[in-house]
Amino acid sequence: RPALVLTADSVTAERVAAELSSAFGQGQESDFLARRVHLLPAREAPALEMVSPPLEVEAARSAALYQLAAARCPVVVASPEALVSRTDAKTRLLEAVAYLVVGDELDRDAFADRLEAMGYRRRSTVEEAGDMAVRGGIIDLWAPGYALPVRLELLGDTLESLRSFDPSDQCSRVVMEELAVLPPRPFDYSLLATPEARRGLAQRADHLLLPSAEVGRLDACMVAGKAFGGVEMMLPYATIDADWAGHYLGEDAITVVVDREAVAEGIDATVSRIDRAEEAAREAGTFFPS
Repeated sequence: RPALVLTADSVTAERVAAELSSAFGQGQESDFLARRVHLLPAREAPALEMVSPPLEVEAARSAALYQLAAARCPVVVASPEALVSRTDAKTRLLEAVAYLVVGDELDRDAFADRLEAMGYRRRSTVEEAGDMAVRGGIIDLWAPGYALPVRLELLGDTLESLRSFDPSDQCSRVVMEELAVLPPRPFDYSLLATPEARRGLAQRADHLLLPSAEVGRLDACMVAGKAFGGVEMMLPYATIDADWAGHYLGEDAITVVVDREAVAEGIDATVSRIDRAEEAAREAGTFFPS
């Protein structure tokens, strides 16, 4: 059965995920689609501040959420801090995934455009999760959930091979038959440019009595529809069906609490941290979502 394993804090979550992976005999380099144990990391950014976490953190969150939504019996480990962050709707994440199998028909340019629309960064070489590179009949990309980037080799419009490779020396590692390409960002930033999203931001800014210059700056960021510091906090304005990780679980799922007393303290600490962040944001006159 699917299981959500709740720990007191992020450090404990990482340790428990590593111990469970070892118990299941699954290393980080094992196949993402077959691996059962996954860590849902907390965002490494101050609460309610216009600062974004590293893209690899969002990519790891995307991978864990996909496993909760689509895998038959995943085991996802998380802390209260990781669970409290809003997520995109489960259905929208699943619709965004591109599932590739060797032998598929694949238009190189159209697929590269789709990757960029999903939030992948076009680079000359792939170095981090969320990077992509295109040259000739080859597309390199580092998809969320995978320990190494993957090289797609095309013969005309046919996907001839999939191979993971080491970004340090470009040498091939493992021949693959399938690949799930997930979005590396928390939601589709183009949704920010809609009139509904901008109106929601304006109403919230008016409620917070933000200066007009700051409102104008945020609105310009929304219109651009691209990543900016703190963009994750705009999710509830980009969509009316923002969700949380618990809703990704099926009806047959179980929740495992590791040290109930410690988890209760962890929840209290998370709530207190958010309360302090809200007070600081109000005093500073900066934006934060409700």
